[in-house]
Amino acid sequence: MAAFKKFKQEDHYTTEYVAHKTFTASGNQHDSYGIETYHGVSGSGDWLPSGSDVNLAGTNYEHHTRLVYNSIHHLYYSGYDSLGLPTTSSNEMSGSAYDNYLQSSYTANQRRAQSEFTVISVPQNLFGCYIRPGSIRLSPDLAGSGSNYVFTGSDATGNYASESFAEEVDTMYGASEQLGDGDYIENEEEYINEGEAEFVKAAPDEWKTTVVDDGNGNLILSASSPQRIVGNVVYSHGLLVISNPVVGGYYQNYFSGSLTWQSSHPIYTYNYHCEVKEDEFNFTQHPSAIANGTSGSLINDVTGSFFNPYFTTVGLYNDASELIAVAKMAQPIPVSDNNETTVLVKLDM
Repeated sequence: MAAFKKFKQEDHYTTEYVAHKTFTASGNQHDSYGIETYHGVSGSGDWLPSGSDVNLAGTNYEHHTRLVYNSIHHLYYSGYDSLGLPTTSSNEMSGSAYDNYLQSSYTANQRRAQSEFTVISVPQNLFGCYIRPGSIRLSPDLAGSGSNYVFTGSDATGNYASESFAEEVDTMYGASEQLGDGDYIENEEEYINEGEAEFVKAAPDEWKTTVVDDGNGNLILSASSPQRIVGNVVYSHGLLVISNPVVGGYYQNYFSGSLTWQSSHPIYTYNYHCEVKEDEFNFTQHPSAIANGTSGSLINDVTGSFFNPYFTTVGLYNDASELIAVAKMAQPIPVSDNNETTVLVKLDM
C-alpha cells in the first residue's frame, strides 16, 4: 500500500555537470575503436577523380587525398593565410575567420596550413560532446621491434615508404623562418640524417616525437623549446589535424603507438524534493495493520496515540500513474508528527 502526493513546480529542478572518462587506444585498438587516419595533399586546378590521389585503396578507409585536404582547409584553415595569420579586409577580420571552430584567438600562428594534413578522427561515441582540452597525448610505440628504418630513395624495408617524410631542416616543425641549430629540442642532424641517396631515421625517444595539445586547440611537440605547433585539434569534432608534413608523415606511416584523450559527457541530475508535512503520511498503509478475519479493522498495536510509522521507499510516478523510479532508504525513516520532513531524490541521466 502507498500514499500519493503531487509535486509542485518549485519541488523539482535540474542541474548539470560534465563527466570525463580517459581512453587510450594503441596498436590494433585503433581499428576496433573506429579511430581513422586520413591523409590530405594540396593541389592546384580543378579536381578530377583519379587513382593517383587515392590513399588506402581497396580498404574501408579508402579516400582521395586532395578531397581530404580541401575539406579540412575549408572547414578549419580558410580564415588564415599561408603564414598562419588571419585574413583581413578593411582592417577587419574577414567573415571566414569565424567559421574555423577556434578554441582561442590569442595564440599566434595557430592555424597554418602547409602542403599536407594528417587527420586522426575519433568517433563521437568515444568523445561525447567534445574532447576535454589538455587531455590529448599522441605517442609512438617505443617497445616494438625494429628500432631503425633505413630508406633508399622511395623504397624501404617494410611498408613505411613516404616520399614526404623528410623536408629541409630549416622549415621543420612549422617554423616561419630559417632556424638555427639551437632552435631545436635536439640538433637536427641527431634527429634526421640525410644523404644523397638515402636517409636513416633512428627510432626517436618518446619525448622527441610525442604530441600533446595545449588546451587552446594547438598540437605541440611535448618537449619542444621554443614551443613548436605542429597542428590543431578541433575538440568538438574529435579531430586531430597534424599540419606539419614531417610530423604528420611519421604518425601516418609509422604509427603503432598510443592515443590518449578524455571524453566529455554532460550528466543531467533531476532533483526532487519530496515534502512530508507533520500531518501527512502519519499512518501505516501496510497490509499487516489489518486484523485477520475482519472487514478492515486495525490491530491494537497501531491504534495507540504513540504509534509512529516509518517509511523505507519513495516512488516517483508520471502523470499516467506509472512508476518510473524508486528510491530506497538506507534504513527506515520515522515520520515526524511535529516537524516537516523533506526527502531529496536525485536521478542522474
